[in-house]
Amino acid sequence: MSAEGLKHSLHGNLYQWSLLTWVALKADSKKQFNLITEAKGFEKLDDLVLNYDDRIIFLQAKHSSKDPDTDDYTKNNFASNDYNGEASLAKYFDSWYRLKDGKYKVKDGYYVFITNRNVKDSDNYLEDHHVNIPELDLGGRTLRFKKGDSRKDFIIAITASSEVVKGRCKEDNKIVIDDDVYKKAAVYIAKRFTDGNKKGKSELQIDKRAQISGEVQAVIKFAQENDDVLGKLIQKMKEMEKDNNAIRKKINIEENDFKNWLRARNKNDSYKIKVDINNFKEVLASVLSDDIKEFLNQFILKVKQPNADKMFKMILQEVSRTNTVAAYEFSTKFSHEVLRWFADTKKCVLSSKEIKSMLEEAKGDAFRFYILPETRKIKGLEGTVLPEIKDFLKTKDQGVIRIENSPGLDFRLVQSIREQNINEDQYAFFKETSEYLEYVSTIMKGAQIKAAVFDYSGTGDNMQSRMTDLSTILENSKRKKIILLVKKNDKRFDQFGKELQVESELTDDLLDEIIKKNDD
Repeated sequence: MSAEGLKHSLHGNLYQWSLLTWVALKADSKKQFNLITEAKGFEKLDDLVLNYDDRIIFLQAKHSSKDPDTDDYTKNNFASNDYNGEASLAKYFDSWYRLKDGKYKVKDGYYVFITNRNVKDSDNYLEDHHVNIPELDLGGRTLRFKKGDSRKDFIIAITASSEVVKGRCKEDNKIVIDDDVYKKAAVYIAKRFTDGNKKGKSELQIDKRAQISGEVQAVIKFAQENDDVLGKLIQKMKEMEKDNNAIRKKINIEENDFKNWLRARNKNDSYKIKVDINNFKEVLASVLSDDIKEFLNQFILKVKQPNADKMFKMILQEVSRTNTVAAYEFSTKFSHEVLRWFADTKKCVLSSKEIKSMLEEAKGDAFRFYILPETRKIKGLEGTVLPEIKDFLKTKDQGVIRIENSPGLDFRLVQSIREQNINEDQYAFFKETSEYLEYVSTIMKGAQIKAAVFDYSGTGDNMQSRMTDLSTILENSKRKKIILLVKKNDKRFDQFGKELQVESELTDDLLDEIIKKNDD
């Protein structure tokens, strides 16, 4: 893959990641749901799927790294006969058709094409669409295809290229070709025949550049395969020979020459006159036309959407509305957790429960900044490490111990924690007098805090009312080391962890230094 290709791929992945992060943040937290990406079974609308009990969103995202003000989609992009074109409606119709009656048919379905690009001349065939999808409220424009004659080219393009439509033209699908369609086909192909003879060209490519309708292309293609259609086309061309007004000059048609020219094949046994249309019979028989119209009713285009950079700024703004402290750290942490999931090739589903846990963890890591100033007030003291605490901190998994408090024990605990390579923003020191106790439960759900000291040695009889809170905090403190400082003979904490006796003694000099620190 070239560097350019890698960069385009990266832009697309960043865009998809930002969308997944935004939707994970904005999804209805009161309901159960699954956020899904790149999973089998969702066809070409698999970049993002949001599945609630009662509704489901299927989404395909397309990002342009070019200037979105100049890199617009056009009508031809949507009406393309190239099935693999990024905006080709045929492949999205096929996905819609298979999904609408599948396992999710009992839910309200939303089928969305989202891009940072705009659409050129959209007023000619698109209209504003007011649909309630709060998870995708990103600004820009929300559009759908207008009803009426402006849809005709899209209907024909879908019919011409759709894999679902292919082969659906049965004997009972009556093909009626309008006389005007025959006439337009005759005008076009007769001129190409005479020009080709003059210039000695025996090959011709008939596609969108020909500026003829899909029905006219279908008639020419059908004439290559069917003698009756070829005969009617030649008949119409002969009628034109008598009518100087039908074309600027008379066209002398020799039937055998024309037939041989139209049906000539190359070495690969392909027609030299190549008509870029696959399902020509289906186009002429209007196969699945009602389904195609319903698809155009339901297909949602969200254009001029923010790119990845702008979307991550919007995520930060959204987080800042409810979290005034460390909002940047919160949004960055949450975004990275979504990225970790997105990059995991073995996992494509993220449940609402998992997203809730990710949000709580990100919030906890951000909220630790509330307690950081108080934690920093307690300084460590060189040479006062507690071997018993050192051993406790080395053990794996979560652990809770109780220690009877004594003068200078807080300094020794901090020194013991620091010497285990636990940084000051990775541990917390909570006192009963702290003004931020209401955030303790949130902070302890974060991933950054590895160890915490809870000093309850100064509490009175009203502590009993907070025992339930402590139980919840300890339950939510996954894989963390918890040290409870309690008063001597305080039995209220016996239910929490094991009691640890500190037997290591200090020198007189260190004791004097601790007394001095306490006085300060």
